Amino acid sequence: MQFLLLSRAASTRRISELPCRLSGTKNHHFAKLRFHDSQRMKKTSISVLLLFSSALSAQNLLKTYDLAMQNDPVLSQSLANKMAVGETKDQSIARLLPTINAGYSGSQNWQYQKSKFQTEFGQTPSNKFWDNQFSINLVQPVFHWDMWVQLSQSEKQIAQADASYLAEQQNLILRTTSVYFDVLAAQDDLTFSMSQMKTIARQLEQAQQRFEVGLIAITDVYEAQAGYDQSRSDVIAAENNVANAKEALRVIIGPYSSELNILGEARRYLYQNQSRII
Repeated sequence: MQFLLLSRAASTRRISELPCRLSGTKNHHFAKLRFHDSQRMKKTSISVLLLFSSALSAQNLLKTYDLAMQNDPVLSQSLANKMAVGETKDQSIARLLPTINAGYSGSQNWQYQKSKFQTEFGQTPSNKFWDNQFSINLVQPVFHWDMWVQLSQSEKQIAQADASYLAEQQNLILRTTSVYFDVLAAQDDLTFSMSQMKTIARQLEQAQQRFEVGLIAITDVYEAQAGYDQSRSDVIAAENNVANAKEALRVIIGPYSSELNILGEARRYLYQNQSRII
């Protein structure tokens, strides 16, 4: 029994000495990590404050849709196609109307006659006159079946272009709403990832402190460090998702400077202004 107690005491002394030796080599590394992590957490905290500050000036869903109506390239292309097709009816009607052509030409003629016999006044005879020509042509097609067919086709094409434009407006509502909430969801994921990283950072700090006093093994510290590194990579991935979602929204509505309303405010605006949006 005494042998077991002595061996246990010796092993405890060796375990307590091990963290002391390892802490001298690891303290500098952990200090650098804590400094870097604290700086990053300060930056992320500032980012969160900037992200959700000034709710009154934030951009709501209705304003986002208005910007999309003005700047969406897909809707602009559909509108341009609608206007271009609308010109075909005027062109078809013009082919059925009479055509009037008017022309004018004028010239000044001067004649000089040279003779060895002069007039009684001693002058050589000459003549000057104008030559004017006017022309007006009126052409009226009596009946051209192909022109009437083109007029009928142009009317159907105009109706199709109008329907396509209205459908694109409805599609714009869906695209704008989807991208709008994608941005908000990505921002929520970023907030959650940063909060999780802070929690794991505190766990890592506690693990380092427990290791320094010899309560846990170095493998537990490495495991906590790996979890913190994974949380940092999750934050970076969430930041990239926010950037990608904002870029997708910028393609639809154009450049914008204000932040978007959070989900609760967005739902309230959608409910209050649904008659204007739908």
